[in-house]
Amino acid sequence: MADSATEQRLAHAREILQRIRIPSQPAVIAELNRLLNEPHPDFKKIAALIGKDAAVAARLFKLINSPLFGRCREVDSIPQALTLLGTENLFKLILTSCLRESLASSPQFTERFWHHTQRVAIAADLIARRLHTVLELDGVTTSQCYLGGLFHDCAVPILCANFSDYQELFEMVVSYRQGVLDAEDRSVGTDHCVIGHLMAKSWSLPDHICKGILLHHDNLTSLRWSPDAVKLAAVLQLADYLAHHYDYLAGSTGLVIDTDWDIEEWFGNREYIGDQLHLDIDEIKYLRDELFELINSNP
Repeated sequence: MADSATEQRLAHAREILQRIRIPSQPAVIAELNRLLNEPHPDFKKIAALIGKDAAVAARLFKLINSPLFGRCREVDSIPQALTLLGTENLFKLILTSCLRESLASSPQFTERFWHHTQRVAIAADLIARRLHTVLELDGVTTSQCYLGGLFHDCAVPILCANFSDYQELFEMVVSYRQGVLDAEDRSVGTDHCVIGHLMAKSWSLPDHICKGILLHHDNLTSLRWSPDAVKLAAVLQLADYLAHHYDYLAGSTGLVIDTDWDIEEWFGNREYIGDQLHLDIDEIKYLRDELFELINSNP
C-alpha cells in the first residue's frame, strides 16, 4: 500500500509522461512472454518467434557467445540456445538486449551506465541465489531479482534525453551520491525511481518488480508494502551498493564526498536490509567478495 507522498510522486510522474516518451515494450517481448506463460511452452514456437526478428536473434547470439558465458563452442542456432540456457535464461538475455537497444538512443546512454546496470543485475542474481530460501517464502525468484537489477535505473537515460539540465543529476546517480531523488524532483519534477517503475509496468514486468524499482532508494523500515516488493527492494539496494562499491575500488567511480565507502558504516545506516534479508555484516562482506571475484573473472 503506497503512502500519500508516494502517490503524489506517481501522479507527478504520470503528468510528465504525457510530455515525454518512454520506450515501448518491443512486440517480440510481449509475444515471448505470452508463449512462456502457456501451461506447456512450445519450444518450436518460441524458436520460430525469435528467429523471425533478425535483430533480436543477432543480439542474442552476440550475448551468448560473449566472454561472459565462456562457451567453448559457438552457439549458432535458436534451438541450441534454448537447449543450453532454458526458457527463463533465454528470456532474460533477450529482455537484456531489447532494453539496451531501446535505451541506446539516449545521448547519455554510456558504457559506464550500462556496465553499472549489468553489475547490479549480476549482483541481484547472486544475492537471490544465495538467499533463495528466504526470498521464495515471499514469492521472489532469482530471475525476478535479475530483472529488477536490469531495470532499476532504466529511467536515467530517458530523463537525460528529455531534460537538458539532467547531466549533473546523471553524475549523481552513477556516482551513488546521497539526496539524488530530492535533487531530481527539484530539477525536473520527478525522479528516476518513479519513472523506472512506470516504464517497468509498461513492459509488463510483475507488480512486485515494479514496486521494488520504485523503492530502491527508500528507507524500507516503515513502508506499508507487500512483503515481496519490500524483499525485492532490499535486494536491489544491496546489489546497487555492492556494484557501486566495486566501481569505486576499481577506479571507475570518482571520489564521492558525501558517501562513506566503509561497508560497516553503510550497513549500520541500513539495518533494515539485514532484517529483511536475514543477513549480518559478515555475510554481506562475503557476498561482496564473491561478487568482486565473479566480475573480475568475467570483465
